[in-house]
Amino acid sequence: MNSKTIEIYHPRSISNLGQWDIGGLQLKVYGLVADNKKVDGSMVTLAQSFVHRTFCRV
Repeated sequence: MNSKTIEIYHPRSISNLGQWDIGGLQLKVYGLVADNKKVDGSMVTLAQSFVHRTFCRV
């Protein structure tokens, strides 16, 4: 049994990261972040790269 405190739900910030056209797919992309955090450009680039590699396999 785990006696650690369970984190209670609380609202998170949501940001619209736009629509991505990758490999013939149109995706609406949103960023959900923890308190006082932001989705920066490097995170978006990494996410786009991951999605492209995952859905555009030849």
